[in-house]
Amino acid sequence: VACRGDRRRSVGRRRRSTGECRLRAYAILRVRVAEEPPRVLVIADPKRVGELAAPLLEPLPPPVGVLDVSASTGGDDAIELFRARGPSVVVITASLEIGDTRSLLEALRELAPRTAIGVVVIGDDDGPIRTPVDAAELAADRFVSRPLAAKALRFAVQSSLEMVALRVGTGGAAPADSVSQARTRTDKGTGVGVPSQLFAPR
Repeated sequence: VACRGDRRRSVGRRRRSTGECRLRAYAILRVRVAEEPPRVLVIADPKRVGELAAPLLEPLPPPVGVLDVSASTGGDDAIELFRARGPSVVVITASLEIGDTRSLLEALRELAPRTAIGVVVIGDDDGPIRTPVDAAELAADRFVSRPLAAKALRFAVQSSLEMVALRVGTGGAAPADSVSQARTRTDKGTGVGVPSQLFAPR
């Protein structure tokens, strides 16, 4: 099954392909999780780290389960922690007190293949980045708006892990929709910016 978008396909065929791609991601994730818990790096200001990390300390739905969560307040510490931990997903706030989010993400992406990392950006409360469109320059795979909902954050991390598993398991093939589409569509049920065809909430 090709897990790349094809706008010429009928809606029914796209939905079948999406379901098959998700099952493939689940199968890949199940094998990887059996080896070790997925690693997630949370990067946020000191007063927000706990808010973002807490929902991820509870096991996610199968096949993910327990996560290995580490946290940083940004800057060089985040880069060193990323290098040491090698997370599959980075959860980062759109603005940071220490350093610049865009520059930090660029530095992190130089340390690992782009296809091996999922990036979840958390929007600002009252800053310039509040929507997926605002966060376009950050090239996020998922965007969670504020006020923060634990369910939305957990869904964003889970779907990012599925996406990374599918990318890695298919030799780096892109998901059904491009990242640009992920940045311009927000799922109304979760508040999470997601690709419009792949990994929709069940």
